[in-house]
Amino acid sequence: MKKELLFISLFSLISGLVSAQQVLNMSLYHKNKYYFNPGVAGTEEYMPVSIDVRKQWAGFNGSPLTQTMSTHANVGSNFGVGGWFDNQVSGPSRRTAFSLSMAYRLNLKAPKGSDYRFISFGLGGSFSQHKFEVSKMTTYDQEDLTTIVNNINYEIIPDANFGIYYKEGDKIFVGLSVNNLIQSRVDDYNVDNVVNNGYVRQYYLMGGATFELGKSKTWDFTPSALAQLIEAGSYQVEVNTKFSYRKTFWFAPGYRLNEAAILQVGYDHDFIEFAYSYDYVINEMRNYTGGSHEVTLRMKLMTNNKKMKLTPKK
Repeated sequence: MKKELLFISLFSLISGLVSAQQVLNMSLYHKNKYYFNPGVAGTEEYMPVSIDVRKQWAGFNGSPLTQTMSTHANVGSNFGVGGWFDNQVSGPSRRTAFSLSMAYRLNLKAPKGSDYRFISFGLGGSFSQHKFEVSKMTTYDQEDLTTIVNNINYEIIPDANFGIYYKEGDKIFVGLSVNNLIQSRVDDYNVDNVVNNGYVRQYYLMGGATFELGKSKTWDFTPSALAQLIEAGSYQVEVNTKFSYRKTFWFAPGYRLNEAAILQVGYDHDFIEFAYSYDYVINEMRNYTGGSHEVTLRMKLMTNNKKMKLTPKK
């Protein structure tokens, strides 16, 4: 029984670490704002399909690997819909989740120099499941470990998220969102002693602005930031400074508070975008890893569909 309690405690710790990061951080957050905020659904004049792969702490055995895919679209009458899917593998644990959402856009009078201005309100539902792979674990007593793992609940856990998003043409964006509104709880194990693992609310504040540089206006400068607060007590802040040449080629130095110095490069075309990010770790993990890598591929569909146009308020 002592061994069982030890294993349960171990799995509770792993589950807690995974749950504390139920919405994953991405250095290329500015390429997929919808993933963090359901209010972004339907706020582009095309249908973006984003695929993101992130390897955290490359070279460190069992380090997190995250894969995400998302899309959203304007469906007319100021409504937008969207959905995302993500899969995170960290050592023997795996978390799979998906979300569907809807947003309503309130058009505002566009200022001079902007094609449109609006504020959007989004609400979504999410579903997630945690699993453990025994084959990836090494212990002194594999039989006891298998017994414990077989008693883990692999329930699908529902929750909700809400977001507000403001955008002024291609110049300014600000978003505030909260995930895990319900803070769902689940009994992790089918044993006599209930082991609860709860979701906690996470708040995201995101914003940025674009400025044209020089008289030729061939360069754009876009500073942006993402701040995250988890009700459990932790927080994180990331800043990004993007320089774009003719709105096509770009590079972006960045910084994540007490974690990493970041360098990103990318290429934007009419129908496709590609971006790569490298995180140079600056905390104690730098002795064990060569850094983190992230790649994003973003496709723009339905670019000529008139229903996708964002109608300005005159």
